Amino acid sequence: MNLNEKTRIITESAVIVSLMTIFVFLGLYLTPIILLLYPVPFIILGIRHNVKSSMLTVFASFILVSILIDPLTALFVTIIFGPLAVAITYMINSKYSSYKIIVIGTVVSFISIVISLIITGYITGVNFYDLLKEQVDFILSTQESVLKEMEISSYRIEEFIDRSTLLLDNTILIFPAMLVIASLFTNYINYFISIATLKRLRYKDIKVPLFSKFRLPSNIGSGIAVIAILSFIISYYKLFYYDTIILNISILVMFLFFLQGLAVIVYLLNKTNINSILRGVIIAFLILSSPLMLIISLVGLVDIIIDFRKLKEDK
Repeated sequence: MNLNEKTRIITESAVIVSLMTIFVFLGLYLTPIILLLYPVPFIILGIRHNVKSSMLTVFASFILVSILIDPLTALFVTIIFGPLAVAITYMINSKYSSYKIIVIGTVVSFISIVISLIITGYITGVNFYDLLKEQVDFILSTQESVLKEMEISSYRIEEFIDRSTLLLDNTILIFPAMLVIASLFTNYINYFISIATLKRLRYKDIKVPLFSKFRLPSNIGSGIAVIAILSFIISYYKLFYYDTIILNISILVMFLFFLQGLAVIVYLLNKTNINSILRGVIIAFLILSSPLMLIISLVGLVDIIIDFRKLKEDK
């Protein structure tokens, strides 16, 4: 590596560290969801140069955020997003397939989030689930107080509170599945935006994976069969928290079917002459429409069997 190359890496790293410190500040105090994109600049830097430069820049960002904001925030942001940035960079540079990047990246993201929750519990001295339960109780008590002030009948208030309690309790039960789904989303959005940006910059021979070509592995059927048998055994012998385990497995399997079903619909929409904006509106509606989730999941299940898009032939 010559002097010019080293200077360029240092300059780019300094710019990224400065910008991402501002990015963290904006995420904390304005729009928290933008923090999901924190790994993108580090991934792009690592692909333009090497994994080492990505790792060092993540560490430098940790130091600067610790100084300018606070060490705890820097620690959590680095733990949650740092390993993911390095992992995606390494896998892209090593020419991993899109499928492997999505699977491994999701695992890395999931482990990072779990570690951050464990550290939170250690620092605060409160178990995360207990903290979540406290928040649920607070929400329910607040709702009850508001309803009483509105002079609604006791029967209606009790009915509403019972429904809300059931909903929030179920949300706590399916938290592990939600965590996996959040990890998958975080990994995919960072991977996709990073390579799409590099493609725009005409950097390296990088292919942007099309969601319309998304397909679960061909052996998913046997995998689900094994999961079903294990779930039956756990349920029959009432092992561990069998009801919670089965509930989370069911949600994850349905979510995977939903993704494939949505990919089929996107594929069919791309075949039409519908305006791209209208296509986006339709897809957003399908994602946000709860009643249609089961139907879309069934489409995904049928596609596994029939292969509407003939993707096996493409391979």
